[in-house]
Amino acid sequence: MLGDQIVHETIDGETVVINLESGSYYSLEGSGADLWSRLLAGESLIDSAAALAAQHDGDAAAIGAAIADFHRELFDQGLITTQPPNASTVEGDLGSFEVPQLHVYNDLRTHLLADPVHDVVHGAGWPAVYPDR
Repeated sequence: MLGDQIVHETIDGETVVINLESGSYYSLEGSGADLWSRLLAGESLIDSAAALAAQHDGDAAAIGAAIADFHRELFDQGLITTQPPNASTVEGDLGSFEVPQLHVYNDLRTHLLADPVHDVVHGAGWPAVYPDR
């Protein structure tokens, strides 16, 4: 389900996911952390939508579409390997459901991809990367 080079941790309700192959890292907001946990537990999209619709008094179809969109984003970023179904347009009452959001950060890419043995300036400390790389 997860890509080979994906690591993740949830701290104080925020899930941070790092793609060690691309050097990008991600923050999951809204219901993203909850959905990430459900995804890792193997829960289906339908079960996730039903559970969250009951929890948030929203329309299951609209919440299901939002969840499918989120899964599509995770797949497109290479964070999961299971291709999600095509999502329909999110229409309907979401109730108190917070649409899951995936924020992508690339500012540490150079440091996350650096080989600490070969790509750093020795004596300068890690992660001082050679300027030409």
